[in-house]
Amino acid sequence: MRVLPDEFPPMAWPSVMPRGPASSNTASRTTKIAPICDRHTKPVLTAEQCRSALDRLTPRQRDVLAAMVAGNSNKQIAHLLSLSPRTVEVYRASMMSRLHVRTLAQTLYIAFMAGLTPCDPMSLG
Repeated sequence: MRVLPDEFPPMAWPSVMPRGPASSNTASRTTKIAPICDRHTKPVLTAEQCRSALDRLTPRQRDVLAAMVAGNSNKQIAHLLSLSPRTVEVYRASMMSRLHVRTLAQTLYIAFMAGLTPCDPMSLG
């Protein structure tokens, strides 16, 4: 089990570890990811901040996010929105870049904090 340095708050998002053989300077090559939420404190991002972050998305990116919240895969989203799976990947990547997140969990955290709830995925298309 990897031990996080003292500057990380408890339950923070883990740092990104490089792949490959372990070496003594592995810790110096890690990249910190800002924690979105800490279990022992209030959320770092408020609901208002999450809503304003979602306001920066294009309508198509919001459609992709709504389908992600509904639990659909990229292929399912592509079928629902009449797009190619690669186009969905591009929308998803640009959306995550605009939200300044790196994982699906962080993306969904922002969506749920903003008030998005899973809906009937067929109503998107």
